[in-house]
Amino acid sequence: MSKRALKKLKRFERIRKKDKERKVEDRGYSQDIFSETEYYFEDGLRKVYPYYFTFTTHAKERWFNKSLIEVFSKEFIAMNSENYRRHIERGKILVNGQKVKADLLLKNGDEICHKIHRHENPVIGSKIEIIIDTDDVLVINKPSSIPCHPCGKYRHNSIVFILGKEYGYANLRNIYRLDRLTSGVLILGKSVEATKRLEDQIRNREVLKEYVSRVVGKFPDGIVKVDEPLACMRHNLTLWRVQKGGKESQTSFERISYNGTSSVVRCTPHTGRTHQIRVHLQYLGYPIVNDPFYNSEAWGPSRGKGGIMERDEKDVVSAILQEHNVGQWVKGDNPLYKEKFGGMTNIGSTETGHSLSNEKSPEHQNVTGAENCELTKDIESGEFEPKTKKLKLSEENRFDKDQLSIDIDCEECQNTYKNPEPKDLILYLHAYKYEGPGWSYKASAPYWAADDWKN
Repeated sequence: MSKRALKKLKRFERIRKKDKERKVEDRGYSQDIFSETEYYFEDGLRKVYPYYFTFTTHAKERWFNKSLIEVFSKEFIAMNSENYRRHIERGKILVNGQKVKADLLLKNGDEICHKIHRHENPVIGSKIEIIIDTDDVLVINKPSSIPCHPCGKYRHNSIVFILGKEYGYANLRNIYRLDRLTSGVLILGKSVEATKRLEDQIRNREVLKEYVSRVVGKFPDGIVKVDEPLACMRHNLTLWRVQKGGKESQTSFERISYNGTSSVVRCTPHTGRTHQIRVHLQYLGYPIVNDPFYNSEAWGPSRGKGGIMERDEKDVVSAILQEHNVGQWVKGDNPLYKEKFGGMTNIGSTETGHSLSNEKSPEHQNVTGAENCELTKDIESGEFEPKTKKLKLSEENRFDKDQLSIDIDCEECQNTYKNPEPKDLILYLHAYKYEGPGWSYKASAPYWAADDWKN
Protein backbone atom coordinates (compact mmCIF):
# COMPACT_ATOMS: atom_id res chain seq x y z
CA MET A 1 0.00 0.00 0.00
CA SER A 2 1.36 3.41 -0.96
CA LYS A 3 2.05 6.09 1.65
CA ARG A 4 -0.78 8.18 0.21
CA ALA A 5 -3.27 5.30 0.43
CA LEU A 6 -2.13 4.45 3.94
CA LYS A 7 -2.58 8.07 5.00
CA LYS A 8 -6.12 8.11 3.57
CA LEU A 9 -6.93 4.84 5.35
CA LYS A 10 -5.71 6.19 8.69
CA ARG A 11 -7.75 9.36 8.20
CA PHE A 12 -10.85 7.29 7.42
CA GLU A 13 -10.33 5.15 10.55
CA ARG A 14 -9.89 8.25 12.68
CA ILE A 15 -13.15 9.73 11.40
CA ARG A 16 -14.99 6.42 11.92
CA LYS A 17 -13.70 6.20 15.49
CA LYS A 18 -14.89 9.74 16.22
CA ASP A 19 -18.30 8.98 14.71
CA LYS A 20 -18.64 5.90 16.96
CA GLU A 21 -17.73 7.97 20.01
CA ARG A 22 -20.34 10.56 19.12
CA LYS A 23 -23.00 7.92 18.58
CA VAL A 24 -22.39 6.72 22.13
CA GLU A 25 -22.72 10.26 23.41
CA ASP A 26 -25.88 10.76 21.33
CA ARG A 27 -27.64 8.27 23.61
CA GLY A 28 -27.79 10.95 26.26
CA TYR A 29 -25.91 13.56 28.23
CA SER A 30 -23.83 12.62 31.24
CA GLN A 31 -23.83 14.36 34.58
CA ASP A 32 -20.33 15.62 33.79
CA ILE A 33 -21.75 17.62 30.89
CA PHE A 34 -24.66 18.91 32.98
CA SER A 35 -22.15 20.00 35.63
CA GLU A 36 -20.15 22.22 33.27
CA THR A 37 -22.01 25.26 34.56
CA GLU A 38 -25.09 26.32 36.51
CA TYR A 39 -28.24 28.34 35.96
CA TYR A 40 -29.25 31.51 37.72
CA PHE A 41 -32.52 33.44 37.43
CA GLU A 42 -32.78 37.16 36.95
CA ASP A 43 -35.63 39.43 35.81
CA GLY A 44 -37.79 36.42 34.91
CA LEU A 45 -35.07 34.95 32.70
CA ARG A 46 -33.05 31.75 32.94
CA LYS A 47 -29.37 32.55 32.51
CA VAL A 48 -26.18 30.47 32.34
CA TYR A 49 -22.76 31.24 33.83
CA PRO A 50 -20.12 31.31 31.03
CA TYR A 51 -17.93 28.20 30.68
CA TYR A 52 -15.21 26.74 28.46
CA PHE A 53 -16.22 24.56 25.54
CA THR A 54 -14.59 23.09 22.43
CA PHE A 55 -16.56 22.94 19.19
CA THR A 56 -15.59 20.12 16.86
CA THR A 57 -16.53 19.51 13.23
CA HIS A 58 -15.17 17.92 10.07
CA ALA A 59 -14.43 19.92 6.95
CA LYS A 60 -17.43 20.18 4.66
CA GLU A 61 -17.08 19.75 0.93
CA ARG A 62 -17.65 23.44 0.29
CA TRP A 63 -14.61 24.17 2.51
CA PHE A 64 -12.17 21.99 0.55
CA ASN A 65 -9.14 23.88 -0.82
CA LYS A 66 -10.12 27.03 1.10
CA SER A 67 -7.92 28.50 3.80
CA LEU A 68 -8.81 28.06 7.46
CA ILE A 69 -9.12 31.81 7.99
CA GLU A 70 -11.35 32.19 4.91
CA VAL A 71 -13.73 29.50 6.14
CA PHE A 72 -14.02 30.98 9.62
CA SER A 73 -14.40 34.53 8.34
CA LYS A 74 -17.13 33.67 5.84
CA GLU A 75 -18.96 30.76 7.43
CA PHE A 76 -19.14 31.88 11.05
CA ILE A 77 -20.32 35.25 12.30
CA ALA A 78 -19.16 35.22 15.88
CA MET A 79 -16.06 37.36 15.39
CA ASN A 80 -14.27 39.32 12.73
CA SER A 81 -11.36 37.97 10.70
CA GLU A 82 -8.73 39.57 12.92
CA ASN A 83 -10.05 37.85 16.03
CA TYR A 84 -10.23 34.48 14.30
CA ARG A 85 -6.64 34.96 13.18
CA ARG A 86 -5.65 35.67 16.79
CA HIS A 87 -7.38 32.47 17.96
CA ILE A 88 -5.53 30.47 15.30
CA GLU A 89 -2.19 31.97 16.32
CA ARG A 90 -2.83 31.19 19.99
CA GLY A 91 -3.77 27.58 19.29
CA LYS A 92 -7.43 27.96 20.23
CA ILE A 93 -8.35 26.75 16.73
CA LEU A 94 -6.71 23.43 15.83
CA VAL A 95 -6.82 21.19 12.75
CA ASN A 96 -6.41 17.47 13.41
CA GLY A 97 -5.27 18.33 16.92
CA GLN A 98 -2.37 20.46 15.68
CA LYS A 99 -1.65 24.17 15.82
CA VAL A 100 -1.59 25.45 12.23
CA LYS A 101 -1.24 28.63 10.21
CA ALA A 102 -4.24 30.71 9.14
CA ASP A 103 -3.58 30.08 5.44
CA LEU A 104 -3.75 26.26 5.78
CA LEU A 105 -5.92 24.81 2.99
CA LEU A 106 -8.60 22.48 4.31
CA LYS A 107 -9.14 19.04 2.82
CA ASN A 108 -11.48 16.10 3.12
CA GLY A 109 -11.27 14.43 6.54
CA ASP A 110 -9.82 17.41 8.42
CA GLU A 111 -11.12 17.77 11.97
CA ILE A 112 -11.40 21.35 13.21
CA CYS A 113 -11.65 22.27 16.89
CA HIS A 114 -12.28 25.69 18.39
CA LYS A 115 -12.01 26.27 22.14
CA ILE A 116 -14.05 29.22 23.34
CA HIS A 117 -15.29 30.80 26.53
CA ARG A 118 -18.95 30.11 25.87
CA HIS A 119 -21.70 32.56 26.74
CA GLU A 120 -25.34 31.59 26.28
CA ASN A 121 -28.35 33.76 25.58
CA PRO A 122 -31.02 34.01 28.28
CA VAL A 123 -34.40 32.33 27.82
CA ILE A 124 -37.77 32.59 29.50
CA GLY A 125 -37.45 31.41 33.10
CA SER A 126 -40.84 29.69 33.30
CA LYS A 127 -41.41 26.07 34.30
CA ILE A 128 -41.78 23.45 31.60
CA GLU A 129 -45.28 21.97 31.53
CA ILE A 130 -45.52 18.21 31.18
CA ILE A 131 -48.44 17.05 29.03
CA ILE A 132 -47.81 13.33 29.42
CA ASP A 133 -45.01 11.14 30.76
CA THR A 134 -44.93 7.46 29.74
CA ASP A 135 -42.33 4.72 29.48
CA ASP A 136 -41.87 5.57 25.79
CA VAL A 137 -42.25 9.33 25.47
CA LEU A 138 -42.22 12.60 27.32
CA VAL A 139 -44.56 15.22 25.84
CA ILE A 140 -44.21 18.83 26.91
CA ASN A 141 -45.69 22.22 26.09
CA LYS A 142 -42.45 23.82 24.97
CA PRO A 143 -42.06 27.43 26.08
CA SER A 144 -41.08 29.95 23.43
CA SER A 145 -37.46 31.22 23.35
CA ILE A 146 -35.91 27.82 24.24
CA PRO A 147 -34.45 25.67 21.42
CA CYS A 148 -35.18 21.94 21.44
CA HIS A 149 -31.52 20.92 21.29
CA PRO A 150 -28.12 22.58 21.76
CA CYS A 151 -27.40 25.00 18.92
CA GLY A 152 -25.82 28.39 18.41
CA LYS A 153 -25.88 30.47 21.59
CA TYR A 154 -27.93 27.86 23.43
CA ARG A 155 -26.72 24.64 25.02
CA HIS A 156 -27.55 24.40 28.70
CA ASN A 157 -30.43 26.75 27.85
CA SER A 158 -31.98 24.10 25.58
CA ILE A 159 -34.94 21.84 26.28
CA VAL A 160 -32.96 18.59 26.54
CA PHE A 161 -30.43 20.13 28.94
CA ILE A 162 -33.04 21.80 31.16
CA LEU A 163 -35.08 18.59 31.34
CA GLY A 164 -31.93 16.63 32.16
CA LYS A 165 -30.39 19.05 34.66
CA GLU A 166 -33.48 20.16 36.58
CA TYR A 167 -36.16 17.55 35.93
CA GLY A 168 -34.03 14.41 35.94
CA TYR A 169 -34.96 13.22 32.44
CA ALA A 170 -31.87 11.63 30.91
CA ASN A 171 -31.39 10.13 27.45
CA LEU A 172 -34.22 12.05 25.80
CA ARG A 173 -34.22 11.99 22.00
CA ASN A 174 -35.59 14.68 19.70
CA ILE A 175 -38.13 13.15 17.32
CA TYR A 176 -38.76 16.45 15.56
CA ARG A 177 -37.88 20.04 16.30
CA LEU A 178 -39.78 23.25 16.83
CA ASP A 179 -38.19 26.60 16.06
CA ARG A 180 -36.67 28.26 19.10
CA LEU A 181 -39.36 30.96 19.26
CA THR A 182 -42.21 28.51 18.58
CA SER A 183 -44.14 27.06 21.53
CA GLY A 184 -46.36 24.01 21.87
CA VAL A 185 -46.42 20.24 21.64
CA LEU A 186 -42.97 18.67 21.65
CA ILE A 187 -42.59 14.89 21.79
CA LEU A 188 -39.31 13.44 23.04
CA GLY A 189 -38.48 9.76 22.84
CA LYS A 190 -37.26 7.82 25.86
CA SER A 191 -36.12 4.74 23.96
CA VAL A 192 -34.56 3.97 20.59
CA GLU A 193 -37.60 1.89 19.61
CA ALA A 194 -40.18 4.56 20.46
CA THR A 195 -38.12 7.26 18.77
CA LYS A 196 -37.74 5.26 15.56
CA ARG A 197 -41.45 4.37 15.51
CA LEU A 198 -42.53 8.00 15.78
CA GLU A 199 -39.86 9.21 13.36
CA ASP A 200 -41.11 6.68 10.81
CA GLN A 201 -44.70 7.83 11.31
CA ILE A 202 -43.69 11.44 10.70
CA ARG A 203 -41.52 10.51 7.71
CA ASN A 204 -44.39 8.49 6.20
CA ARG A 205 -46.78 11.43 6.78
CA GLU A 206 -48.97 9.47 9.17
CA VAL A 207 -48.93 12.31 11.71
CA LEU A 208 -51.38 15.22 11.59
CA LYS A 209 -49.72 18.42 12.78
CA GLU A 210 -51.88 21.41 13.67
CA TYR A 211 -50.40 24.78 14.49
CA VAL A 212 -52.00 28.11 15.29
CA SER A 213 -50.55 31.50 14.38
CA ARG A 214 -51.54 35.17 14.52
CA VAL A 215 -50.95 36.94 11.22
CA VAL A 216 -51.17 40.46 9.86
CA GLY A 217 -54.56 41.52 8.42
CA LYS A 218 -57.74 39.61 7.66
CA PHE A 219 -56.83 36.18 6.32
CA PRO A 220 -59.05 34.96 3.43
CA ASP A 221 -62.12 32.76 3.97
CA GLY A 222 -61.97 29.02 3.43
CA ILE A 223 -58.99 26.70 3.25
CA VAL A 224 -55.95 28.19 1.52
CA LYS A 225 -53.34 25.76 0.24
CA VAL A 226 -49.75 26.67 -0.58
CA ASP A 227 -47.57 24.36 -2.65
CA GLU A 228 -44.34 26.30 -3.09
CA PRO A 229 -40.78 24.92 -2.84
CA LEU A 230 -38.39 26.36 -0.27
CA ALA A 231 -34.67 27.05 -0.57
CA CYS A 232 -32.12 28.17 2.01
CA MET A 233 -30.68 31.65 1.45
CA ARG A 234 -27.97 31.53 4.11
CA HIS A 235 -26.82 28.40 5.97
CA ASN A 236 -25.50 30.07 9.11
CA LEU A 237 -28.54 32.34 9.46
CA THR A 238 -31.24 29.73 8.72
CA LEU A 239 -33.09 32.06 6.37
CA TRP A 240 -35.40 30.56 3.75
CA ARG A 241 -37.44 31.75 0.77
CA VAL A 242 -39.83 30.43 -1.86
CA GLN A 243 -37.75 29.49 -4.88
CA LYS A 244 -38.12 27.24 -7.90
CA GLY A 245 -35.98 24.15 -7.60
CA GLY A 246 -36.20 24.21 -3.81
CA LYS A 247 -37.50 21.52 -1.50
CA GLU A 248 -41.09 20.37 -1.98
CA SER A 249 -43.32 22.06 0.64
CA GLN A 250 -47.08 22.09 1.20
CA THR A 251 -49.14 23.82 3.88
CA SER A 252 -52.89 24.39 4.37
CA PHE A 253 -54.29 27.41 6.22
CA GLU A 254 -57.70 28.35 7.59
CA ARG A 255 -58.79 31.47 9.47
CA ILE A 256 -60.16 30.87 12.97
CA SER A 257 -60.86 34.45 14.05
CA TYR A 258 -60.22 38.12 13.20
CA ASN A 259 -59.98 40.95 15.72
CA GLY A 260 -59.99 43.89 13.33
CA THR A 261 -56.25 44.07 12.75
CA SER A 262 -54.92 40.50 12.80
CA SER A 263 -56.16 36.94 12.31
CA VAL A 264 -55.71 33.69 14.19
CA VAL A 265 -54.98 31.04 11.55
CA ARG A 266 -54.90 27.25 11.76
CA CYS A 267 -51.80 25.96 9.96
CA THR A 268 -51.45 22.36 8.78
CA PRO A 269 -48.03 21.53 7.34
CA HIS A 270 -48.03 18.48 5.08
CA THR A 271 -44.24 18.48 4.80
CA GLY A 272 -41.69 19.34 7.47
CA ARG A 273 -39.35 21.97 6.06
CA THR A 274 -37.50 24.49 8.20
CA HIS A 275 -39.57 27.69 8.67
CA GLN A 276 -42.17 26.26 6.28
CA ILE A 277 -45.26 27.80 7.92
CA ARG A 278 -43.56 31.15 8.38
CA VAL A 279 -42.32 31.40 4.79
CA HIS A 280 -45.62 30.25 3.27
CA LEU A 281 -47.51 32.85 5.31
CA GLN A 282 -45.04 35.48 4.09
CA TYR A 283 -45.62 34.26 0.52
CA LEU A 284 -49.39 34.76 0.93
CA GLY A 285 -48.86 38.29 2.22
CA TYR A 286 -50.05 37.48 5.75
CA PRO A 287 -46.84 37.11 7.74
CA ILE A 288 -46.87 36.29 11.44
CA VAL A 289 -47.35 39.57 13.30
CA ASN A 290 -44.11 39.48 15.25
CA ASP A 291 -41.93 37.37 12.94
CA PRO A 292 -38.44 38.94 13.11
CA PHE A 293 -37.33 37.31 9.84
CA TYR A 294 -40.33 37.08 7.54
CA ASN A 295 -42.25 40.21 8.53
CA SER A 296 -39.25 42.46 8.08
CA GLU A 297 -38.69 45.52 5.90
CA ALA A 298 -35.39 43.92 4.95
CA TRP A 299 -37.27 42.14 2.12
CA GLY A 300 -38.54 45.40 0.63
CA PRO A 301 -41.91 47.22 0.70
CA SER A 302 -43.94 44.04 0.03
CA ARG A 303 -41.98 42.06 2.65
CA GLY A 304 -41.56 39.03 0.39
CA LYS A 305 -45.21 38.63 -0.65
CA GLY A 306 -45.59 36.30 -3.62
CA GLY A 307 -41.98 35.21 -3.25
CA ILE A 308 -40.93 38.36 -5.07
CA MET A 309 -37.45 39.59 -4.19
CA GLU A 310 -37.54 43.39 -4.31
CA ARG A 311 -33.98 43.58 -3.08
CA ASP A 312 -30.86 41.63 -3.91
CA GLU A 313 -30.63 38.43 -1.86
CA LYS A 314 -27.32 39.52 -0.36
CA ASP A 315 -28.85 42.82 0.72
CA VAL A 316 -31.76 41.02 2.40
CA VAL A 317 -29.39 38.78 4.33
CA SER A 318 -27.18 41.72 5.28
CA ALA A 319 -30.15 43.78 6.52
CA ILE A 320 -31.54 40.94 8.65
CA LEU A 321 -28.08 40.27 10.08
CA GLN A 322 -27.83 43.92 10.98
CA GLU A 323 -31.22 43.83 12.71
CA HIS A 324 -29.90 41.00 14.87
CA ASN A 325 -26.40 42.40 15.40
CA VAL A 326 -25.19 41.64 18.90
CA GLY A 327 -23.98 45.24 19.15
CA GLN A 328 -27.52 46.45 19.76
CA TRP A 329 -27.62 44.45 22.99
CA VAL A 330 -24.44 45.90 24.44
CA LYS A 331 -25.20 47.86 27.59
CA GLY A 332 -21.68 49.00 28.40
CA ASP A 333 -18.26 47.94 29.64
CA ASN A 334 -18.11 45.11 32.15
CA PRO A 335 -16.66 46.47 35.42
CA LEU A 336 -15.80 42.92 36.54
CA TYR A 337 -13.54 42.48 33.49
CA LYS A 338 -11.81 45.77 34.22
CA GLU A 339 -11.48 44.83 37.88
CA LYS A 340 -9.75 41.56 36.98
CA PHE A 341 -7.61 42.57 33.99
CA GLY A 342 -7.34 46.35 34.34
CA GLY A 343 -8.95 47.34 31.05
CA MET A 344 -10.34 46.34 27.68
CA THR A 345 -8.29 44.57 25.04
CA ASN A 346 -10.27 45.90 22.06
CA ILE A 347 -11.46 42.48 20.97
CA GLY A 348 -14.73 43.15 19.19
CA SER A 349 -17.42 40.75 18.01
CA THR A 350 -19.24 41.71 14.87
CA GLU A 351 -22.54 39.91 14.96
CA THR A 352 -24.61 37.45 16.92
CA GLY A 353 -23.81 33.72 16.85
CA HIS A 354 -20.60 31.84 17.43
CA SER A 355 -18.04 29.75 15.68
CA LEU A 356 -19.18 26.35 14.42
CA SER A 357 -22.63 27.19 15.81
CA ASN A 358 -24.47 24.65 13.70
CA GLU A 359 -21.72 22.10 13.46
CA LYS A 360 -20.96 18.81 15.16
CA SER A 361 -19.65 19.01 18.68
CA PRO A 362 -18.99 16.32 21.29
CA GLU A 363 -22.71 16.30 22.05
CA HIS A 364 -23.72 16.22 18.37
CA GLN A 365 -27.41 15.42 17.86
CA ASN A 366 -28.91 13.08 15.25
CA VAL A 367 -31.26 14.61 13.33
CA THR A 368 -39.46 18.53 11.80
CA GLY A 369 -66.79 27.61 9.50
CA ALA A 370 -63.88 27.05 12.00
CA GLU A 371 -66.13 27.91 14.91
CA ASN A 372 -66.57 24.22 15.79
CA CYS A 373 -62.88 23.34 16.14
CA GLU A 374 -61.43 22.26 19.49
CA LEU A 375 -59.02 25.20 19.48
CA THR A 376 -61.83 27.74 19.27
CA LYS A 377 -63.62 26.03 22.15
CA ASP A 378 -60.51 26.16 24.31
CA ILE A 379 -60.02 29.84 23.58
CA GLU A 380 -63.65 30.83 24.10
CA SER A 381 -63.80 28.98 27.40
CA GLY A 382 -60.80 30.94 28.65
CA GLU A 383 -58.78 27.79 29.29
CA PHE A 384 -55.39 29.32 28.63
CA GLU A 385 -53.61 27.72 31.58
CA PRO A 386 -52.75 24.06 30.90
CA LYS A 387 -54.40 21.47 33.11
CA THR A 388 -51.35 19.28 32.68
CA LYS A 389 -48.88 18.13 35.29
CA LYS A 390 -46.31 20.71 36.37
CA LEU A 391 -42.96 19.87 37.94
CA LYS A 392 -41.40 22.07 40.57
CA LEU A 393 -38.00 23.56 39.94
CA SER A 394 -35.42 23.67 42.66
CA GLU A 395 -35.10 26.97 44.47
CA GLU A 396 -34.31 29.61 41.89
CA ASN A 397 -30.72 30.73 42.27
CA ARG A 398 -29.75 34.35 42.17
CA PHE A 399 -26.61 35.64 40.46
CA ASP A 400 -23.44 34.79 42.36
CA LYS A 401 -20.37 36.79 41.40
CA ASP A 402 -18.08 34.05 42.71
CA GLN A 403 -19.42 31.57 40.12
CA LEU A 404 -18.68 33.91 37.20
CA SER A 405 -15.59 33.07 35.11
CA ILE A 406 -13.99 35.85 33.06
CA ASP A 407 -11.54 35.19 30.21
CA ILE A 408 -9.06 37.80 29.02
CA ASP A 409 -9.45 36.81 25.33
CA CYS A 410 -13.26 36.66 25.44
CA GLU A 411 -14.88 39.64 23.75
CA GLU A 412 -18.22 38.92 25.41
CA CYS A 413 -16.65 39.13 28.87
CA GLN A 414 -15.73 42.73 28.19
CA ASN A 415 -19.32 43.92 27.94
CA THR A 416 -22.56 43.84 29.87
CA TYR A 417 -25.73 43.20 27.88
CA LYS A 418 -29.33 44.32 28.01
CA ASN A 419 -31.98 41.74 28.72
CA PRO A 420 -34.06 40.70 25.71
CA GLU A 421 -37.49 42.29 25.55
CA PRO A 422 -40.69 40.19 25.49
CA LYS A 423 -40.95 40.67 21.71
CA ASP A 424 -37.58 38.98 21.33
CA LEU A 425 -38.65 35.89 23.27
CA ILE A 426 -41.88 34.84 21.58
CA LEU A 427 -43.27 34.16 18.13
CA TYR A 428 -47.00 33.95 17.54
CA LEU A 429 -46.73 30.38 16.25
CA HIS A 430 -47.81 27.49 18.45
CA ALA A 431 -47.80 23.72 17.87
CA TYR A 432 -51.34 23.07 19.09
CA LYS A 433 -51.80 19.37 18.33
CA TYR A 434 -49.90 16.33 17.05
CA GLU A 435 -51.92 13.22 16.26
CA GLY A 436 -50.80 9.84 14.94
CA PRO A 437 -51.93 6.21 14.80
CA GLY A 438 -53.45 5.48 18.21
CA TRP A 439 -52.24 8.67 19.94
CA SER A 440 -53.00 12.38 20.15
CA TYR A 441 -51.32 15.14 22.17
CA LYS A 442 -52.63 18.67 22.54
CA ALA A 443 -51.21 21.75 24.24
CA SER A 444 -53.27 24.55 25.75
CA ALA A 445 -54.02 27.49 23.48
CA PRO A 446 -51.69 30.50 23.86
CA TYR A 447 -52.97 33.78 25.29
CA TRP A 448 -52.43 35.64 22.02
CA ALA A 449 -54.88 33.33 20.21
CA ALA A 450 -57.94 34.70 22.05
CA ASP A 451 -60.54 36.26 19.70
CA ASP A 452 -60.46 39.65 21.40
CA TRP A 453 -56.71 39.78 22.05
CA LYS A 454 -54.97 43.00 21.00
CA ASN A 455 -51.24 43.40 20.48
